[in-house]
Amino acid sequence: MTDDGNHCKYCNRHFRFKDLHDQHIITCEYFYRSKRQRDRDIDLLETVPTAQEQFKLIQHLTQKLAHVENELIKLKTMTVARKRKAILEWLNSASGPKPEVTFQTWYKSTLVTFEHLQPLFDQDITEGMKHSLRDYFACKIPMIPICAFAQKPGTIYVWSAGDTPESAVQWRMLDAVMYTKWIDRVAHRFLETFLKWQMENSHRIRATEEDKDRNISNMRKLNGLGHTYEERRRSELRKWVFGTIAQDFVNHADVEYV
Repeated sequence: MTDDGNHCKYCNRHFRFKDLHDQHIITCEYFYRSKRQRDRDIDLLETVPTAQEQFKLIQHLTQKLAHVENELIKLKTMTVARKRKAILEWLNSASGPKPEVTFQTWYKSTLVTFEHLQPLFDQDITEGMKHSLRDYFACKIPMIPICAFAQKPGTIYVWSAGDTPESAVQWRMLDAVMYTKWIDRVAHRFLETFLKWQMENSHRIRATEEDKDRNISNMRKLNGLGHTYEERRRSELRKWVFGTIAQDFVNHADVEYV
């Protein structure tokens, strides 16, 4: 094998074999670099942190993450508040809807028929109320005093007077107290309709022991199954009401809701 080209240009060492020369020159090149360049290379090499330093770093990053999450929650809260305010301002503006009757007057006349009792008999009073309210929502007068918007999930607005006689009639958010009064009034209408149905069908509900048991079961469905059941029923109905009446607020392009 020829010796030509097997001299190291850094240390002038001679190699008989080219493969050994090639292996050597890689290392020799590094050691013959300028001190400045080697110092730069060394600066690039980061020292591995100790276990205690790693723990402190994790603590620091965890605190920063918690701070960012808190700021995000505040931002979301502010955004929701702006949406709520914008929608309510539009409803009560000159161009907002103005129903002919207040929410309190409207819900006191909720329609409950014998047909609405059938879902109660088949399932429970919640289903009966859904059928009754669905039909009542469809009775335009010409405008029902209740509305909701997809951009504000869970919030229902009603055309209502305030708690005092001198309070102006305007759109307000449906609070828990007013909602409970509404649902309790509808439940009472079911009771009235059921009692009327019993009187007109007294011969049927007493015909056999099976009919008597069925009537007792229907009364239990009507009266509810305790406080926990009532709370769950109200919660389910509120979600259903929102989903049934919610509109798209985007159609009101003159209002900034986000």
